[in-house]
Amino acid sequence: LLRNASATQAELHLMRFQDILMAASQSKGASSPIFAQDNFTGTSGTDLTGTTPDIGGVWTDHASYSSFLTLDGSGGVYSGGTTATSVNYVATTPSSANYYVETVLQFYSAIVADYPGIVGRLSTGSNNFYLASWDPVNVRWSLSKTVTGVNTELGNFSDTFTTGTKTIRLTMNGTTISMQIDGVTQISVTDSALASVGRAGAYKNVTTAEAAGTGMHQTLFVAATL
Repeated sequence: LLRNASATQAELHLMRFQDILMAASQSKGASSPIFAQDNFTGTSGTDLTGTTPDIGGVWTDHASYSSFLTLDGSGGVYSGGTTATSVNYVATTPSSANYYVETVLQFYSAIVADYPGIVGRLSTGSNNFYLASWDPVNVRWSLSKTVTGVNTELGNFSDTFTTGTKTIRLTMNGTTISMQIDGVTQISVTDSALASVGRAGAYKNVTTAEAAGTGMHQTLFVAATL
């Protein structure tokens, strides 16, 4: 699809989603591999937990984390006045452990220790998941795993992110775990620690409270089997 420079952020999100659906249809016929998708529409200040995405089961807080994500009223989510870690997942179980999770990050303003990201192969019963995130302190993208609550970085990629948007994707294909930024694979590792299907979700770690229009917000969440 052609991108109009005057298109609003919401229109760009919709066009991106249409691109994904078109690609899925062309590659697999009428059956789409997408099992979760959300444009995060809703009233500003609404907790993400308990809402139903456009595709997939209800958004759920992970039991290991007490914080929550909040709708910003503009097609995104942020850490709603909390200074902690949020991990929310879509209740739908993927049909395969080989899938990707993708989101568009929108930069509004710099906040110290604002770590937005996406998770995959998330265990709902234990603190295990793969994570692709932005690391503002070290100014780089980070690919990591959390096993029984202990986070280990698997790889990183130095970059700048001070304006606009970045599309990030976490891809899990067997033991090949990779991270794409704006469609380009920048980190790829081999890791076998987390092989179960798990769930796909959104991640946020902040030490300074955000608000609508500040920090980095997540928009257009998509997860699909490979």
